[in-house]
Amino acid sequence: FSFSPLGVRYKMSALEWFFQLMVLHGDEDLWPSAEPMRQLERMDNNGISRWPPTLIVHGDCDGIVPIEHSRHFLQRLASTNRPSDQLLTVPGGRHTFESVYGELSDCCYNAALSWLQKIRGEHSQVKPAMCDP
Repeated sequence: FSFSPLGVRYKMSALEWFFQLMVLHGDEDLWPSAEPMRQLERMDNNGISRWPPTLIVHGDCDGIVPIEHSRHFLQRLASTNRPSDQLLTVPGGRHTFESVYGELSDCCYNAALSWLQKIRGEHSQVKPAMCDP
């Protein structure tokens, strides 16, 4: 199925279409800038040390982006001793778990708020977490 007036191409997922239309404003040339792992892999340790503190919220049942991608990303960041970076694992979370309001989304929002407060006020070791409402 293709429908060029809306920018829909054959075999394009709805998520890819939405991202290209709403985030990249239809400019396909911006895709490389939306891939932080590629950017990170090109950096030396000095560049990585300047990367902003990072919290990744990832469902362990994500069928689109495996959780290993998030773990690999944080391992690359950890090469420069960055204690504030954290992976929040969401049990049973799929790729778009956050779109449904409920206990799970509340838990994720609260964990993100807690992480933000920690990096703002203290730079102590932040341990990996699981969101278990």
